Amino acid sequence: MKPHVLEAIERLYDAMNRRDAKALRELRAEHPDFSWESNSDELDSPGRLEGEGLSAYSRELFEIFDELQTEILERIDDLGPNHLIFVVRHRVRGAASGVSVDRQEVHLWTARGDRIESLREFGSVEEAREAAATA
Repeated sequence: MKPHVLEAIERLYDAMNRRDAKALRELRAEHPDFSWESNSDELDSPGRLEGEGLSAYSRELFEIFDELQTEILERIDDLGPNHLIFVVRHRVRGAASGVSVDRQEVHLWTARGDRIESLREFGSVEEAREAAATA
């Protein structure tokens, strides 16, 4: 994956961790075809989001959780030039309930040329590898 695309992915994680809606809008403008597909095992999974749906979902996450942090645990970059996997840990705390949840997830990133095309969430590295192989 091209270095500037990897840098944009890292900026996206950072913007989410800082709850920076402006930075997220700027990234969306740089990568207008970007889509995000949440893991199907998530409660109330929104499925695939793109365009304004991404911004609305980010705002909803910021309202639901007063703490929302993603930590990159591992980077797997042996999938060719268009794919990259991050194993991440999400730590969230419900704004209304105060309940904290810690969850590990696998993110498959796909890029085409100079643009981030998608983020797809999976429960395991094996699932993400299989999806990358068939993409």
